[in-house]
Parts: sequence; C-alpha cells; structure tokens
Amino acid sequence: MNPSMAREKELKRQKALEKAAKLQAQQASNNQKKSEKKMYSPTAVEKSWYAWWEKSGFFVADAKSSKPPFVIVLPPPNVIGALHIGHALTVAIEDMIVRWRRISGYNTLWVPGMDHAGIATQVVVEKKIMRERKLTRHDLGREKFVSEVWDWKNKYGGTILQQLRGLGASLDWSRECFTMDEKSSRAVTEAFVRLNKNNLIKR
Repeated sequence: MNPSMAREKELKRQKALEKAAKLQAQQASNNQKKSEKKMYSPTAVEKSWYAWWEKSGFFVADAKSSKPPFVIVLPPPNVIGALHIGHALTVAIEDMIVRWRRISGYNTLWVPGMDHAGIATQVVVEKKIMRERKLTRHDLGREKFVSEVWDWKNKYGGTILQQLRGLGASLDWSRECFTMDEKSSRAVTEAFVRLNKNNLIKR
C-alpha cells in the first residue's frame, strides 16, 4: 500500500471515530435531558400542593359535623429552636393516623401549637444576651427581658410552623395556639382547679 493511500485510510478512520464520539456525546446529552425531565423536585411540587390543601380547607374540622369526632393535639414543640429528627418522626406518625381517620369518615381535628418551655427558653435567651451584649436578665430588668423572650418566640415559632408545613402535616391551622396565650393559660388554670377540687392532684 503506497503512503498516500495509507494516509487517506487513516484520515477516514479518524473521521469515523470522531463521528462515533459525537453521536455518543449527543445520546448521553439526550438521555440526561430525559432523566432531568423525569426527576421529582419535592421543593417545587410539595410546596404548591400544601398551599393548595391549606387554602382549600382540607384540614379544618367542622364543629357542626354529625360525623364521629377524632381529636388529637400535636405535642407542642418547645419554642427554644428549630425542629429536629425526633419531631419529624412524631409528626409523620401522627399525620398518618390523622389522615387515616379523616378518610375513614371521622370529623378529624389535629390541633397545632407550640410550648413556651419556660425555663429552657429563659436559659437560651439568657445565654444569647450574654453572648451578644454581655448582659444578664437582671441587667435588662423584667420587662425588657420578657420582651426579649417574646422576640425569640416570634422568630423561632415562625420557623417551627413553616417546618411543620414543610413536613406536610395536615394540621388545622385555624386553631393554632401557644401555651402562653390567654385562652390556653385559662384552660390550664381551669384544669388544675378542677383536678384539685376532685382530689386528683396534690400540692
């Protein structure tokens, strides 16, 4: 085989290899695009679904319903920070029970709320003001310190409620409560007075 024929043959072989490589790259790109289209994006999908569920009132219990009632209270997470994996597990189990009762024909109420976690929250806020401003609660005085605690509650309380929505918890948000709300405080006092009158608790 003369040199020019060998060179021509080699060029043809190189062109064929380049063409095959281009085809392979194009197929890989097409496959990637197809898999991207099929990928499930929980952030986008679940957020819009939950907003629609809440707006449609699917989680709201009807006080006038003739259906048998099923009521549970979300064990209120402490307002000392964000939710953790233990909360997620509890919420998942309770949500499963609540949804099962709902589709089984019960007038279902799952009450959301948060606990003030008095001493624990006080400690967290005290550490915060000491770290940031080198002050104690005594330096601030009662009124200002209580104001700091409420600021903390408003900040982290909002985080917790958004996390519960993010978990897809089917809570009746129209009945949201906080253990330091006036109505909740009255209910606690009423419960303790009744228990005491019935000799069911001791000091």
